[in-house]
Amino acid sequence: MCPIFRGTRRDIVGAHSTKETTMNNLCTLLDSISKNPIANQQLDDLGDLIATVVRADLGDDSKSLITNWAEHNDDYIDFSFALRPEWLVGTPDDKQVKMRISIDTCDQSWYAYLVMDCKDGEIEAWGEKEFNRSELEEYSMPVKSMLEVIHGQYDKKLHEEDTKTETLLVNARKVADLLEPHVDAIKTICKENGLNLFADSSLDGTGRLYVVPDCIEATDKVDENSEITLDRFPYIDLDVVKFDQNYDFFTKIK
Repeated sequence: MCPIFRGTRRDIVGAHSTKETTMNNLCTLLDSISKNPIANQQLDDLGDLIATVVRADLGDDSKSLITNWAEHNDDYIDFSFALRPEWLVGTPDDKQVKMRISIDTCDQSWYAYLVMDCKDGEIEAWGEKEFNRSELEEYSMPVKSMLEVIHGQYDKKLHEEDTKTETLLVNARKVADLLEPHVDAIKTICKENGLNLFADSSLDGTGRLYVVPDCIEATDKVDENSEITLDRFPYIDLDVVKFDQNYDFFTKIK
């Protein structure tokens, strides 16, 4: 059985060949880690060590690394990092980029995988890519370079969804124009017959519009002798969805 790797952090960072000195720090570190057996109790420490290199790679954007964690999955050891670069701050659904570095303990290889993530789970359509070691050794700042690739995919998807939203809103305007004469007809019929339409605004109210004679008042005073129960009034249901513009906001397509 191979001995358990017990090198210090200094040993890990410093244990590289002359050839490797020309590589970036992330590749050098991951090459060193992948060539040694890793005990489960080392995972968190190694994850924190990789996180230090990631922060250094991000430079001014180092605070975009939110958290990191490590897992042992069969023949792979996964080091994961949640990243929220500046271009994702304030986006709907708390979007972030999940970066997973996977080390194959059988052949001592490794790769990185980035995918867009949000509070509801991974959303590959907004950005994802797997990067192998040979790709990343070409970059002086590999984490930044990987994020730039995902940023490009994200911006492309955002443009597509913005275009789709604009098209839908233009169509909604056309439909609203078609509805307007019918709404006017409803209001005219009510006026000619001395009727008003009342929308139920209670918390459990639906999209019902109650048809009420205009001689009947709505009041917040309770008088059991003069009260007319709601079930006495006819209603129409336009299947209206309620919102409060003081608290509710419409967002672009996710």
